Amino acid sequence: MRGKCVAMLAIATILSAAACSQSGTLKGDSALTSAGVSSQDPATSASPSPADSSSAADTAAATPDPCVLVTKAEARALAGMALDDAVKAGQDTDSPSCTYTAPATGSTGQVEVHVGPGAKKYYDLERDGLKHDLQAAPGIGDEAWTDKDDLTIFVRKGDAWFAIHLVILDDPDKFIPRLRQAGKTAVARA
Repeated sequence: MRGKCVAMLAIATILSAAACSQSGTLKGDSALTSAGVSSQDPATSASPSPADSSSAADTAAATPDPCVLVTKAEARALAGMALDDAVKAGQDTDSPSCTYTAPATGSTGQVEVHVGPGAKKYYDLERDGLKHDLQAAPGIGDEAWTDKDDLTIFVRKGDAWFAIHLVILDDPDKFIPRLRQAGKTAVARA
């Protein structure tokens, strides 16, 4: 029995190291769980009920695709430069994102689109945690705010939130109208 536990621990360690080397960070217990090892106490952990699984699937299905909210052409117009194809992340979660990055050989630029609870947490952090001075952006969704310091627009439509963030080395004032336009376009698709 002890040998089996040591072997399982070794497998978990190897998988954790592989997960770190591939993504740069360890995502909780996912590497351990995929190896069949759980960090939870079996006596206290419960299997998800079918209702829990379907509600998680419904939430993920109800979350709009961030790469549909802002297309590559729209991201290019927002940044004013050529951008590479989209890189998606978190598509199997309720907080997916889509990132368009400028080619490494050109100017620095990136457009990120975050949707779902992650976008709301981003908004809360900017407003409450970092105390950024957010400006209302009327006429966009049910609620919209721009952050000039972070070049981000946060939009709420119903209960759904999304954020469009621009990384660029240029005068932020000229990008606020572009962010608002991107927010209007995205809210029409949300």
